[in-house]
Amino acid sequence: MTTGIPPKVFISHATEDKNRFVLSFAEALRANGVDAWLDKWEMLPGDSLVDKIFEEGIKWASAFIVVLSNASVTKPWVREELNAGFVKRVSGKCRIIPVLLDNCEVPECLRSTLWQRIGNPSDYKEEFKQILNSIFGLSDKPAIGAPPAHAAAVPLVSLPSLHKIDNLVLEALCEESVRMNDIIVTDLACLDSVASAGATDNDIRDSLKILHDEHYVELSRVLGPGYRNTGVSHIRIQTHTFDTFARAKWPDYGATLSRLVSGLVNEGWRSKADIEKLGGAERLRDHLVRLLEAHGHIQISWYFGGYSVWDISPRLRRILTDA
Repeated sequence: MTTGIPPKVFISHATEDKNRFVLSFAEALRANGVDAWLDKWEMLPGDSLVDKIFEEGIKWASAFIVVLSNASVTKPWVREELNAGFVKRVSGKCRIIPVLLDNCEVPECLRSTLWQRIGNPSDYKEEFKQILNSIFGLSDKPAIGAPPAHAAAVPLVSLPSLHKIDNLVLEALCEESVRMNDIIVTDLACLDSVASAGATDNDIRDSLKILHDEHYVELSRVLGPGYRNTGVSHIRIQTHTFDTFARAKWPDYGATLSRLVSGLVNEGWRSKADIEKLGGAERLRDHLVRLLEAHGHIQISWYFGGYSVWDISPRLRRILTDA
């Protein structure tokens, strides 16, 4: 309730249950901000039962509590009150709260409604709290906290075939590849950032296995625990995998590739020193050379510290001509 007006609650019950439960229950409701309507307090000699109960009690109630017991389920008057309560519920103006005292037969009309069972009429603090929550429309459901950091992180590249954590692992490997300017990542501590963001060792182990099985990377294993018990010592990033990352990381990717092709075809670039004329990131230059090799456009001899291009395919010349 947000109006500041106490919610009005009608309590339907059998006279036999008044002293053993209903009276103290109604007093507890009123002590907790509920305008509990009880015949004992509302009706005086000479009052009309119909007017008092149906026009003043039930008509203005926002909740209807029916106390079910061995005595009340047999009372025609309780049934009449319940019928009136159901009419109000159908119109969306009243909540019906069955409170079960005994192991009695619950009326058919209430069997699809959640009951609140009272185990001990002398001690029912938790049950009373649930009833209050229902009257006031409150919930004990915990608030939603912040997601783990790795769930909130946005990877540079999000391959749709991969889970988010796989993309984060892949990005961390590619960034380390750029830092070391190598297609093989040997320092797997680069994945600590993913772990720090909330991923578990099992998450990382599963992710590496998936990336390997789906040919994004190639794992090299060791006899022993390896990085975070993954059994992995180093990881080779496949050329097609790094290419997706490179296109997102470097805005000048396309212009650099076009300039490289032009240098190879028109200017006779053949050595690593020639290709360094491109400028920019060394990892991007080396990647584009490997990419052309992977597509069969050039043939290369690799050696420690460098490489030399010894053949250029006619297809590469035609690509440049067509462009």
